[in-house]
Amino acid sequence: MTDTSRSTAYLCGQLWAALHALRVISGRPDPGKLAGGRPLLDAQRFPHRELTQQLARAGERLCTAHRRGAEHAGAATEIFRSIPDHLPAGGKWPNGLEKADQEEFLRGFRAGLGQYEAAHGAVMS
Repeated sequence: MTDTSRSTAYLCGQLWAALHALRVISGRPDPGKLAGGRPLLDAQRFPHRELTQQLARAGERLCTAHRRGAEHAGAATEIFRSIPDHLPAGGKWPNGLEKADQEEFLRGFRAGLGQYEAAHGAVMS
């Protein structure tokens, strides 16, 4: 269910955290790539473009995590199923975010990442 109590920017940040966690659990090369540097900055500034690109890879990452064993599969499945919870009303992400909204994106990202690390730290390290 969509969380209507949070801003669109916050939800975008939480979705980015879910996509990052899926990448890490799947064991992709450079698993931390989405959590910092240029990819995170681009996602903050242009969420529509970046989220769309990463969502296109989510199913592949889910399958890759399943091949890594039951613990990875369970964590990845739970995260994958959470994706709809981070969709903004109307299912549309903004093309660009202003500075204040970029900070809100980061708050959502940090909150989401913290939750995933607390729940699935064993398979995210």
